[in-house]
Amino acid sequence: MICKNCGFEYEDGLKECPNCQAPNTPEEPQVLSKQERDTFDGITIETAKEEGDTEYKVYDQEEEKARREEENSPKSNIHFKVFNGTSIIWIVLIILAILGILIFLLPVFSIFFVVAAVCYFLYSWLF
Repeated sequence: MICKNCGFEYEDGLKECPNCQAPNTPEEPQVLSKQERDTFDGITIETAKEEGDTEYKVYDQEEEKARREEENSPKSNIHFKVFNGTSIIWIVLIILAILGILIFLLPVFSIFFVVAAVCYFLYSWLF
């Protein structure tokens, strides 16, 4: 529960606020019409539609406003990739690894292949 006097949050069931000793007077819930609910600046709860239902719908005006803005915003197929410092470092490391393979390892393997081919032809020519 939150104290109406000082705003301190404490356990339900206490007779007074442990912070300011203000008496705990529970408030009765208000029933709002649909129009009042939509214009109310806060969180409201819609009770179950039928007797046996246990489902409740919570209306948060901020979430509702954000959802409406998202629905009304124009849709675009353009997506932007935001790079942070870590992703840029990984991209640079991958590029350096590819360059290392092309500049250093590829010539070594090429020389090894040429030497193996020459040895194979010499062996097949001599024997």
